[in-house]
Amino acid sequence: MAFQYQNAWYAIKRKLEADRVDLVEQLVRMQDELSTAQLRGKVAMLDEIIARYPSELSEIDSDDE
Repeated sequence: MAFQYQNAWYAIKRKLEADRVDLVEQLVRMQDELSTAQLRGKVAMLDEIIARYPSELSEIDSDDE
């Protein structure tokens, strides 16, 4: 991953991880099935972004060269 994107990615990743913690805390407190399903979906989406984005960004960088 290019250095110019690396620092930005770390900042974004910290924010996404904080958002994920907040969503999990909300999920623990909620009892409504529909609301918890929506929160689980959001948590899964954040997990996917955190896991896949750096490799996808590397692929984009290599395509530009």
